[in-house]
Amino acid sequence: MIVRAKLELSDKSTDNAAQYQKLKEQLALDKIQSVVNTTKNGAERLIERGFTPKDIT
Repeated sequence: MIVRAKLELSDKSTDNAAQYQKLKEQLALDKIQSVVNTTKNGAERLIERGFTPKDIT
């Protein structure tokens, strides 16, 4: 039972980390798109190249 509980907790932690990462990425996209009129793909490319909203304004 203890092992099962640890596995469930581990699965939830992994899920939470993945969800947090997705939210963080979406926030970055939203910030870029609020500064410059671009598509999601364009915003992703800017982020990949290291641009931030501060760099664009």
